[in-house]
Amino acid sequence: MSQYYDIDAILTDSQKIPCTFQLDVPGLGFLSGSAGTEMKRGTRVELPIWLGHNLVVGTGPGSETLVNAEPPDALSSRVLNALKADARTIDIRAIAPYFYNLGAKVLEISEEEEIISTLIESFKQRAAEIADQGLTPNGALGDGADFESGLDETERQLSKLLVIAVVAVAIVVSITDTKYLFHIHVDPHLWQYKQWWRLLIWQGCYTNSTEVLFAATTLYNLRLIERLWGTRKFLTFILRTLPYTLILTPLILALVIRPLSFNHLNHLPAGPTPIIFALLAQYHAAIPHVYKYRVASGPPTQNNTQHALTFSDKSTTYLVAAQLALAQLPGSALSAASGWIVGYAWRNELLPGAGGRWRVPAWMVLEKDGPHGYEGLRRRLEGEGDAVRASGVEERGEGVQRRSMGGQLLDQIRGSV
Repeated sequence: MSQYYDIDAILTDSQKIPCTFQLDVPGLGFLSGSAGTEMKRGTRVELPIWLGHNLVVGTGPGSETLVNAEPPDALSSRVLNALKADARTIDIRAIAPYFYNLGAKVLEISEEEEIISTLIESFKQRAAEIADQGLTPNGALGDGADFESGLDETERQLSKLLVIAVVAVAIVVSITDTKYLFHIHVDPHLWQYKQWWRLLIWQGCYTNSTEVLFAATTLYNLRLIERLWGTRKFLTFILRTLPYTLILTPLILALVIRPLSFNHLNHLPAGPTPIIFALLAQYHAAIPHVYKYRVASGPPTQNNTQHALTFSDKSTTYLVAAQLALAQLPGSALSAASGWIVGYAWRNELLPGAGGRWRVPAWMVLEKDGPHGYEGLRRRLEGEGDAVRASGVEERGEGVQRRSMGGQLLDQIRGSV
């Protein structure tokens, strides 16, 4: 029942699996396209998982099996053999958007050892690749772009929660009539009333539907960053940059913009615009464009020249984000600019603490952590490489340095050899 309203669970259960009836069943001929007739024994039809599961496991103890279910095409021997060869090269999303959820459902019906072992090993291989690309900012370039586009829905979750949270919190604040608590007027909120707690909550929600729409759309487009980094690094980035975005924007407004405007510019609108633009800076730096196109103002002239603007497939993302930055000028533009600066400062390791190795605990993103985790494996391999270099085992010859065994194994995990 906990998954009754879960869209992912509904879409998973709607996928079909081949089923063969073992008995003659009156009145079920419509399942094979013959309405009003009985379902003959031996008839093979494709049924949704939710129905096939009930027909397989719903038979009482001691009675003959009503239906035998077979693995779907997404779990055929051809797919399993490809996963065994190298799971990192398979576009799982093209096979089934909810591939691992589908596998879990099928295994509730038929516990085939080959499927169990292949799914576990392939998930481990892909988890290692996701972790490696999360540690490498350029992972979405080249072959990495193909890999991240093939992740199934189980392999990224946080972006969807952020989109839902932006909309849900705005609705709750509107219903409870507490919008006035989130925005900041330097005077009187800070200077006169000393309401310093506003510095901690002003990014909590948006206060109008236009900003909610543009923010939710932008966050949806920025889901590529979570696919690139993995959920754990994605959440770590948000928490690491949050203190800077919370404090930097009000400080610039109060100590720089307001005095220069002779106290006329005094308002800072509510909403997590700085965080969104900090993520947008990562999107700009790490995600390559797929194609470009030109928009011309008219037909070519006799000299075969024309005035045209060049755009890319990323332009629409920037356009929506620009609408968010221009929603409540000048405060919204200041929030966007400060977020962009913080994002690029983090990327270039200019923020204090940005270069550290701390990450959120694995349990916060529903991951398993421990000495046998793949991040631990990666660190052990790096440590082995450092130890080899310290012992002087690496050889030099004709200007080329031989890689350590740990480095070569690490490259294999990365997929670079």
